[in-house]
Amino acid sequence: MKRFLLVVACLVCALAVAGPSNATVLGPGDLIGTIVDGVPSGNPDELAYVQALINNYNSIGGFTTGPVDAETWTLYNDRPAFGDSLPSPIFGFKDEGSPFFDIDLTGTSYLYLYAKYGGGQTGGYSALYYLDSYTLIEGIDPTVPTGATAGLGLSHVTLWNPTQVPEAGTLLMFGSGLIGLVGYRRMRRMQ
Repeated sequence: MKRFLLVVACLVCALAVAGPSNATVLGPGDLIGTIVDGVPSGNPDELAYVQALINNYNSIGGFTTGPVDAETWTLYNDRPAFGDSLPSPIFGFKDEGSPFFDIDLTGTSYLYLYAKYGGGQTGGYSALYYLDSYTLIEGIDPTVPTGATAGLGLSHVTLWNPTQVPEAGTLLMFGSGLIGLVGYRRMRRMQ
């Protein structure tokens, strides 16, 4: 048993030193679509934009105008670039701090990254990226859509998840229960 625990401890240390192995700079191959002159004011507006791009990806794909305030929408990667259908986003986490990168996704289930360029300026745009199985986002190589202004700064990014992220208290209770079960099993073996 001691030898097993030593091997596990060594593996954990090796993984911690090695760090995430699936790092990337998001680019055109990860881009689901863009919205030109989209000026969302918060997560509910962004959710509508993200959902519209995903709905169009899941249906026929390829469109010019979207259902939210008549912005210009462009779908970049049609089905099945990311699979036959993408799940709807439910939970969003906005990062308005600086720097935006490196974003560590280890242990999370975020599926989409929404990047807002221009922060409400004329020619501003938004881009939605599919995160696939990346563990570290090192940056974005922006694709500037037609009608948008090149060189606008990144206002913020929002990570979107198809499921609600469990609270820390829930995880603590679950972990405590597992530790209790392991302890009970060890006591039964010793008897």
